[in-house]
Amino acid sequence: MSIKVNTSELEKLARGLETYKSILPRSVADSALKRSARPMLLSARRLAPQGDRLKDARAGATRRDLRIKAVRPVGDENSRVLVGVSKSKGKVGRRTNLITRGFTDRGGRFHRARDFLKDAYDYTIEIVRDNYGREVLSSFKKWARKNLPKSRF
Repeated sequence: MSIKVNTSELEKLARGLETYKSILPRSVADSALKRSARPMLLSARRLAPQGDRLKDARAGATRRDLRIKAVRPVGDENSRVLVGVSKSKGKVGRRTNLITRGFTDRGGRFHRARDFLKDAYDYTIEIVRDNYGREVLSSFKKWARKNLPKSRF
């Protein structure tokens, strides 16, 4: 799941940042977007299914393995993050599609889909957009004070 921020309030900020786009590191925008996506991560953790601890030793692993990952932006995006379950070795991300799409187990019993990631996105996307505007502005100011000559900023 990726977040693309495209609001009218941020267009003014984007025009202001266009001057410094060539010198502003992508890591500044990535870190601002990761900080602003934190409410979405917390919502996904709250909505993720919790297994039965008595039946499964890995119960709660989906909640523990949720994370925010910065990935390469596509097209004209400044930054992009993914909020989801890690697929690294030892993590349970490989079974997330079973939870979000539903499945039939070996006994023939159907387990309904619980798309907790989409629900978390729907609940928190406006909060993330608002947070991103504030975070990128404060990150840019901090970066500019540190890296730009004093006469230019």
